Amino acid sequence: MDHAVLKRVILEQHEVIRSMDIIPRDVDLDENRNRILVGLRRAGKTTMLYHLVQRLVMRGIDWHQVIYINFEDERLEGFSTEDFDDILAVKAELSQKEGWFFFR
Repeated sequence: MDHAVLKRVILEQHEVIRSMDIIPRDVDLDENRNRILVGLRRAGKTTMLYHLVQRLVMRGIDWHQVIYINFEDERLEGFSTEDFDDILAVKAELSQKEGWFFFR
């Protein structure tokens, strides 16, 4: 997968998340674990992910450490399992620090 496309997808998603005005909820999730959010459509799963990202940034995590990919983005059409290595490569290009990955 083209790294420039992946970077654009990631950086544009950062802008979407930054601009979201989210009402804080009392959700206590250990941020150092893998999670899968499951629920009905329009139940707030994406908003919860955005909130988690915003909390990480408020705690001092740099935006370039956050990799949020929405696989419904048309630019990712044809994405395959082999392309996950490209996500890791792009993350390394953005930041050498620990990465936080959010996939939707």
